[in-house]
Amino acid sequence: MTSTITNYSTLIDTTFPVPGVDNDTQGFRNNSINIQQAFGTAAAEITNLQIEYGGLVTQINEATVIGSNFAANIAASVTNVVLGDLSNYISGIITGTTSTFVISNTTTSVSTNTGALQVAGGAGIAGDLYIGGQLNVGSGSVSTATNLNGGATGSIPFQSNPGQTSMLSIGSAGSLLQSNGTTAIWTNSNSYVYTITNSTPSVSPTTGALQVAGGAGILGDLFVGGNLNIGGSSNITITGSISTATNLGGGAAGQIVYQSAFGVTNYAGPGSVGQILISNGTAGPSFVNTGSLLVGSSINILGGSQGSIHIQSGSGQTSFIPIGASGSLLQSNGTTATWSTASSITVGSAGNLSFGSAGSIPIQTSAGQTSFIPIGTSGSVLQSNGATAAWVAANTLSVASATNAVNANNITGGSAGSLLIQSGAGATSSIPIGATGSLLQSNGTTATWVSAASLGVGNSRVTVTGSSTPLAPNTTGTINISGSKFYLLCTAKTNVAAWVRLYTDATSLSNDSGRSRGTNPLSGSGVLAEIITTNSSTQLITPVTFGFNNDTVTSSTIYCAVTNLSGSTSTVTVSLNILSLEV
Repeated sequence: MTSTITNYSTLIDTTFPVPGVDNDTQGFRNNSINIQQAFGTAAAEITNLQIEYGGLVTQINEATVIGSNFAANIAASVTNVVLGDLSNYISGIITGTTSTFVISNTTTSVSTNTGALQVAGGAGIAGDLYIGGQLNVGSGSVSTATNLNGGATGSIPFQSNPGQTSMLSIGSAGSLLQSNGTTAIWTNSNSYVYTITNSTPSVSPTTGALQVAGGAGILGDLFVGGNLNIGGSSNITITGSISTATNLGGGAAGQIVYQSAFGVTNYAGPGSVGQILISNGTAGPSFVNTGSLLVGSSINILGGSQGSIHIQSGSGQTSFIPIGASGSLLQSNGTTATWSTASSITVGSAGNLSFGSAGSIPIQTSAGQTSFIPIGTSGSVLQSNGATAAWVAANTLSVASATNAVNANNITGGSAGSLLIQSGAGATSSIPIGATGSLLQSNGTTATWVSAASLGVGNSRVTVTGSSTPLAPNTTGTINISGSKFYLLCTAKTNVAAWVRLYTDATSLSNDSGRSRGTNPLSGSGVLAEIITTNSSTQLITPVTFGFNNDTVTSSTIYCAVTNLSGSTSTVTVSLNILSLEV
């Protein structure tokens, strides 16, 4: 018996845990599981060794005997019994047709010479044969099967390998049949092996080295080296699966096999010449004429002469427009399309116009008639006279208003230091010069000079404060502190030990609520600053941190989240020393 303890012992990481480092707890769990599996396997193998060398525990209670000298035949045919003479464990020779020969050995069969029961020759079974595991047929074959195991309703059986049948799940309506391969591996376990070396062939239910007058119940797999001959009804009940079948029961010539339900095989067709098989979803497939199919794409379309254009003459109907004369253009008339001469078509736009010299300007001289105005002299401008347009010198024009002036030495009006401003559409006025140090500020209609102090420029630092509701230990609340639209944060103070976070807006505060203390916020998440205090103390912010409000309509609110770290229920008060840069 080959030990399988190493299947788990080799997975134990002997270098884990690593001293002096923080080891992942998953490594401890992996080693614990592998050690447990190795000990469990060792216990099972020790138990089997005790059974094998302590005595034969398989007890033959009853036996069905065909013919005479049963004990002699068994003694000559059964091998691989670990202890003693098998005849010492047979209480007597049992004759008749009502007794049962039970083999309680559970050794798995993976070939014709493995398993709890082994027959070197053929096996003739007059009654039904029930196989709890998989039926594997070697060089022989199963002649007919009414149904194939597995597969859902509408599944199509196909050979995934030589001698290997798999099921292709039914496709969606209109899909085409496509194959891919799968495989299966049977595994099992241990104990004693009974081998019948008698090689008498079986040609009927009453011939062969092993003959069973009644049924045979086999919990494991059954491997048949020769042919499997079934003399019962055409319906075969198989809980497992048959690896290979030469023929399927039922059906007519030319029909296609498919699974109409799990473990139930049915037939479709046969179709007529030229028809193709199409999936109907979970229902069975059917043969249809090619003319009834809608194809997603095609390389060629049947019919039409060289140069013909495809056109839909009706819903689901394609016809052809013969090739037009040289130079003609295809034009829609709202129902179909026809070839027209280029001269008969009015074009909405054109990349180039015929005639005209370099620099000429196209102009409509009348309805449907285009001509050109020659290029003017350098610096001249094009002016309309009400009927056409002509180039004129720029200095002859009087401009009421202008968006830009290429060259202007002076602008009329305004005192020294005045600034120009549009007082209305097409109207320019001036703003007198402001006082020294004042700043120009828009009020939404015009602009005026205001002092720098009124804008928060050059202001002194101030302390803004906000308090939470009473918070239990390690619980979090929010505070909206009235501060500034844009500011420098210099210090932060709390009345009790707390974890303080400042945000640009309420959305950023909400999105960050799941982050734990000690975990860095994501870049661009709206977190401006976070401070952890251990008592009522002032935390110096170095270097100073910029803060700002990012509401849709900018306000002076500073959004703050606080977690009470004091160990008792308390109201957390946050005081921020800031320098306002925007009011």
